[in-house]
Amino acid sequence: MKDPFRGKALWLSLGLVSGGLHAQELSPAPEQGDVVVTAQGRPQDKRDVPLTITSYDQQTLRSLGVNDLRDLSAFVPGLTVESQYPTTPYIVIRGISTNTPDPTSEPRISVFVDGVSASRPQVALGELFDIARVEVIKGPQSTLFGRSALTGAISIVQNKADPSRGDWSVRGTSGTLGERRLESMINVPVSSGVAVRFASVLRNTDGYVVNLADGSRLNGNQVAAVRGSVHAESTGGATLDLIGSAQHDRFDGLSYKSGQFYPVNPSTGARVGDLSPFSPAYLTVSSGFPTGGMGGFRSTRGATLLAHVPLASRLSLGGTLAWSRFRSRFAGDFDGTALGIISTGEDSRNRQRSGEARLTWTPLDPLRLVLGGNIAHERASQYVPIVINEREVLALQTGVMRRTNPILAAEATYNSAALIARQLAGLLGTAGLTLPANQLAALAGNVSTGHREDLTRTSDAHYYDIFWNGTLDVSPALQVEGGIWRSGPTPSCRRCLIRHRRLAMHGPICGSGCRRIAAPGRWSCSSPI
Repeated sequence: MKDPFRGKALWLSLGLVSGGLHAQELSPAPEQGDVVVTAQGRPQDKRDVPLTITSYDQQTLRSLGVNDLRDLSAFVPGLTVESQYPTTPYIVIRGISTNTPDPTSEPRISVFVDGVSASRPQVALGELFDIARVEVIKGPQSTLFGRSALTGAISIVQNKADPSRGDWSVRGTSGTLGERRLESMINVPVSSGVAVRFASVLRNTDGYVVNLADGSRLNGNQVAAVRGSVHAESTGGATLDLIGSAQHDRFDGLSYKSGQFYPVNPSTGARVGDLSPFSPAYLTVSSGFPTGGMGGFRSTRGATLLAHVPLASRLSLGGTLAWSRFRSRFAGDFDGTALGIISTGEDSRNRQRSGEARLTWTPLDPLRLVLGGNIAHERASQYVPIVINEREVLALQTGVMRRTNPILAAEATYNSAALIARQLAGLLGTAGLTLPANQLAALAGNVSTGHREDLTRTSDAHYYDIFWNGTLDVSPALQVEGGIWRSGPTPSCRRCLIRHRRLAMHGPICGSGCRRIAAPGRWSCSSPI
């Protein structure tokens, strides 16, 4: 089958329709020197910021075809963003990354949307639409962005409602692999100093690998996102922005296809495909898998209140209140073959509330001081089930399923009790041991076709940050900056639990911390994971 990525992607603009509610002139795109950033908490020319920063505005993002951080990483040196599912991104800045979805761990790279953390991997890879700019700041930024920015930070600034002008737009694009995207926006001034804005996006990407198990396609993705905002400002310069947003993703199964074993019909063992990653695969998850069938979904919601109040000519107070929640779930065939050797997935839930205040004082023109703090409460859980066919794992270990032979037999062959008994006898024989046939048969019957292990982590964390930052412009060519940051408790495991069922080939993996519970063949393990 032809590799769909060998040719250059063909993009066709379906249309761009936009208009103003009053006449206006289009301004030219800003030069690089005119780019305004807010990485230090105030609008600055990019050339005046003493940080390693890459920033793109909305016009540039559209011209580059950037829809999310994966697309953006191709245009930012030192940034790499990859993902299998939208909920499992791998974000790297200068070679350092943490991408664990564990709710009891702390991310090392922060993703902020309008100053509110969206650093958990399950939500970091959101759709970029109606964006004012995206800033990628490299290096430690804890005094500016908090505890999760030891490696760097990504700041996404969304367009707010604008009371100075009415505007609307509709954009549609189409490309290869069934890529279709429809984006809309409307901005309506309500009265002097008050406006509302609404934006939405729909995006579809068809899967490009056929799954022979059910005729579906793998690697597809569908996204629907909306955002509404209200802006109010007073004659004294105080501003208030209320933003609400929601996004729902549904993604097909991942074509995690084996490069060693050909796709076969598991009932007959007949070969039905080849080893190319772009040709049809035969992938399934175990029957009755806890997190559903192949693929998954993500649902996010949030609300943010931004306020800025001038207290004096050189003193101002800024504040943020935010609430967000998400749920994500997926399941996948991670052995890559037509057999049900291993299936795994994840079901994560998160609810977070946070607040921040920043007091900014400029006693002298070259000196700027910022004192602030934030508090947050996060309640999260992660459930990871794993189902293993121990009989097929045994076939791999004993060489019955040979890696040198890429054609698999029918699944029933590897699950035969008689074959299992012979394999166990062979393993015992290598150690000079023998067992009667009836004992071998009993052991073989205990080797499970559906060994299941469940990992559950929950976290209920309260934490805070207090920070001070100062900037002194010594000369036009020299700026000195310093800061102090104090952080409260990090998230910890409130309840970590591993459950093992039908233990046959090995004992509990959590070792001495396990205790047996009432259900036969099940173990409960409590340990700080």
